[in-house]
Order: sequence, then C-alpha cells, then structure tokens
Amino acid sequence: MYNNRNHRSTLWWKQALLGGTMLALLTGCVYDPLGGDAGERPTLREPWVPKPMDAGPQSEPYDTGEPTPTEPVARPRAQPEPSSAVAFLLKKAKQEQSAGNLDQAATYLDRAYRIAPSDPLVSYAMSEFLLRRGDPDKAEHWALQGLSFLDSEDVGMKARFWRLISDCRAENGDISGANEAERRAQRLR
Repeated sequence: MYNNRNHRSTLWWKQALLGGTMLALLTGCVYDPLGGDAGERPTLREPWVPKPMDAGPQSEPYDTGEPTPTEPVARPRAQPEPSSAVAFLLKKAKQEQSAGNLDQAATYLDRAYRIAPSDPLVSYAMSEFLLRRGDPDKAEHWALQGLSFLDSEDVGMKARFWRLISDCRAENGDISGANEAERRAQRLR
C-alpha cells in the first residue's frame, strides 16, 4: 500500500532543499564583496608607465663636413636567416630525404612550416621536396609562395626560386613556362 506519511516527508525535504538552494543563489547574486554603494567603491589606478630617463645636457654632434644621410642605408642580405629550430628541422628533413625516408622528411618540413609559415627557406625546401616526390604542381605553388616572402634586395635567392619554378614547369611539360622562368632567373644574376 501507499504510505502517505512517507511521501509527505520526502516532499518536504525536496522543497526545503530547493528553497535553500534558491536562497543561496539569490544571496550570492546580491552580495557585494567590496561592500557599500557603487559610489563608494575604490577606483582602479592607472597602470604605471616608466618615465623616460633624462639624457642630461645635449651636446652638438661632431661636424665632419659631410652631409648626414636623411634615410637609412639599405644593406642587402645574403640569405634570410632561419631560426635555430627551423634550421635544425630543415637539416633533419634534408638528411631524411637523402636516406629515402620521405614520410619522416615530410614531417620535419611540416613542423618547420608550422614554426615559420612565412620563411622563404621553408617554402624552398618544401618545394624541392614536392618536386622530388613527383608533385610539380604543388612544388610550383610553394615556390611562388616563397618568392613572395623574399625581400626585394635578395636577388640570389630569387634566382634560385625561379630556377626551381623552371624545373617544376618543365616537369609538367610546360616548356615555354619553364623557359620564361629560366630567363627570369638569368636576369637576376
């Protein structure tokens, strides 16, 4: 049979638990840990900014009689310098590729790309790898991408990229495109 007294007792506990939970939630929403009205709350201070150091009395620069340059002189770079991690990964990829472990070489190249996605040396290595693996379309894409990352003064690396693009196009059977890429490489010498 159904025990009405036991049901009322269980129902009372459920109601008390629900009421207590709601009271705790509402109290938490109203509680102000800083106390007082919003107008009495402390304001946040401005962040500390160091003041420039006093350089002392300024002296006139030494006059050599030569005109001072108005713009900095651009110095051409021989080759872009990769980070040590990227250089290590590119070296390991080349070693694995030479040993015939193409999957491991691809893994190293992928890691290098994740570290430095706009490094032209990574794009060059990836392009060379894809060309040797037999995918000249992707290799040309990577070479063109790497070419776009180069500085305008880096003519030696640009010539290397154009020679690689020429090889990719020749592998695809695009002889006129390969000749055009080779001419661009020759003009950069």
